Amino acid sequence: MPDVSIIIPVFNAEKYLIETIEGVLSQTFKDWEIIIINDGSSDGSLCIAESFVRSHGHAIKVLSTPDGKNLGSSMARNIGLMNSSGRYLLFLDSDDVLLPEMIERHFGILETEPISTIMSFGPARRWSSWSPSTRNCDSTQEFDFCMPNTGIVPAKVLLKGILKNCDNAPVPSGTLIRREAIVKANGWEEKFKGMYDDHAFYTKMLLGSANVFVVKEVLFFYRKHPDSLTAKNNFYPQIIFDRMRFIDWLWRYSKNIKAVDPDLLATISKERWLYKLNVFKIRLFGPETARNGILPGKLRRLFWKCFELKSRIRTNFRDRSR
Repeated sequence: MPDVSIIIPVFNAEKYLIETIEGVLSQTFKDWEIIIINDGSSDGSLCIAESFVRSHGHAIKVLSTPDGKNLGSSMARNIGLMNSSGRYLLFLDSDDVLLPEMIERHFGILETEPISTIMSFGPARRWSSWSPSTRNCDSTQEFDFCMPNTGIVPAKVLLKGILKNCDNAPVPSGTLIRREAIVKANGWEEKFKGMYDDHAFYTKMLLGSANVFVVKEVLFFYRKHPDSLTAKNNFYPQIIFDRMRFIDWLWRYSKNIKAVDPDLLATISKERWLYKLNVFKIRLFGPETARNGILPGKLRRLFWKCFELKSRIRTNFRDRSR
């Protein structure tokens, strides 16, 4: 039984898949299995995956979604999870590339840390220079929720960081996670088939966990390209609607979790109202006006008074019930 299961959901990734798999094969840590889930690809991705099975035998498995349909990355990852056996899991995107010491570094951390530390991750190298035609420069993800950017971080601090700034969210390709934490959270949230699937997955785990471990070094390349899901959906106002959907889901989900930090619930509620305000602006004034202008002063003040009144009523109700 391998220590680490590497799950790779694949949808039309023939341009990048070979390099992604070779990045795993070059790891200094060798006790792993690769599970590739074909999520309804119509290009040569499946043939590429099967060629690696022929050359590397039982260490690599290829599965497909039911009826070969494109069901989304969350369901594909859950299929991989159910067919994996490792004590630790890494959900690797089919266009990203691991540096050789990546798994060994995170495995060593989780082996020495207590079980309350559910995962280990580090910053992504946003990799644009892989394409000779790009004009964009590479950059490194920066986390602003902890200082310094290394060591043990409480799970609620990371969750607040994700709510404050999307860039604080760990990238799945750079995160090694204990199986127990994933099973406790019931895996990936399948209603999120693309954008914010990772945010929903992380928040489910973080709401019921103690700590995470953050490393400062870059151990993987996050490939930037126009065919990626993020690139196709990273435009206004769609990014606001997608974020609102996630925040609204998180607000409803967290209300059903016992012993959630009241400060965290307040943060989630505030974020929900902020995004409702943004959606309201878009629908009332149109995308361009909402993006470039602001809500009229009287209307904006009224909105915030409503939020403050709601918060005050909730606080008074909570105090009376104690």
